[in-house]
Amino acid sequence: MTTTTTTVSLKVRKAWWLMPYLHTLALFHVLTCTEPNWARIKRLIRKGVTVEPLPIR
Repeated sequence: MTTTTTTVSLKVRKAWWLMPYLHTLALFHVLTCTEPNWARIKRLIRKGVTVEPLPIR
């Protein structure tokens, strides 16, 4: 049996507005004692985070 090792490098970037928005959202939900809409938050994070593969050197 042979094993193969593959290394993958990714560049992950987040938008500048993502963390302030999430912190503000968390504060709002703590102050109002409400549960956030997790589907909308997931969609927002997908818009604010980009992942791209790096070329093999």
